[in-house]
Amino acid sequence: MRKCKLIIEKIIASFILCGCLLLESTALVSASECGLYGVQILHLVSQPINCSVSVGSQARFAVKAEGTGLKYQWQVKFPNESWKNSGSTTATTATYSFTTEEKHNGMLVRCIVKDASGNSVTSNEAKCSTSAALKITGQPSDCIVPV
Repeated sequence: MRKCKLIIEKIIASFILCGCLLLESTALVSASECGLYGVQILHLVSQPINCSVSVGSQARFAVKAEGTGLKYQWQVKFPNESWKNSGSTTATTATYSFTTEEKHNGMLVRCIVKDASGNSVTSNEAKCSTSAALKITGQPSDCIVPV
């Protein structure tokens, strides 16, 4: 059996191409003769963006990541508070959504993505802005016009 030494050949986009050098006396056999394989590096492809919605509407934030065995955890930060993991049903998915309330105005969100190897990357922060829902404040009344 030949002994191999693992080498990193080059990084292309989000993949590391790996190979090996055969160590036999004084001759080194190229990595391509041993075969190459790709290892995907965890990274974010897209970041969450700010959203502005009416109270009672759905706020939606999304990240797109590449890697192996990805797990997501969305965190929230209210003004003058620290970051906390969200308990929402969508807090462990790539797309985080919830029905807004007045308290969500100014809240920040971010996502921590982990891969199967335990590596993690944290997204940029995005802000949730809410406004009062549109409501009717007065009703039309009859008017009499002289003819």
